[in-house]
Amino acid sequence: MSSGGSVDPSSRAEFSGVMVIETVTTPNAAKPKTLVITGAFYNGGPVMGAFRYYNGPAYEIEPGSRCFVHTTVRSYCFFVFLLPCG
Repeated sequence: MSSGGSVDPSSRAEFSGVMVIETVTTPNAAKPKTLVITGAFYNGGPVMGAFRYYNGPAYEIEPGSRCFVHTTVRSYCFFVFLLPCG
C-alpha cells in the first residue's frame, strides 16, 4: 500500500491452480462451515499451502480430492474461490 492510503496495484498477487487436498479441519465448532484446508498447489510445480474457506455450498471436501483454486492476495486481505474438480 502507498503511504497516502490508496491501494498500490503492485501490492497484490493472484494465483490460480489445482490443489490436491491433504487435510480438512473445522477449527471452530460454532462455525462448522468454516474449514481450514491444507494441500499441495500445482501451478508449474507442487507448493504446500493452507487457507481458511467458508463452505457455504456445503461441498463434500475430502482428503485426496482435487479443487481448482483462484486466490487474490493483498497486503491486508485474502480472497479464495474454490471449485471441486472431482
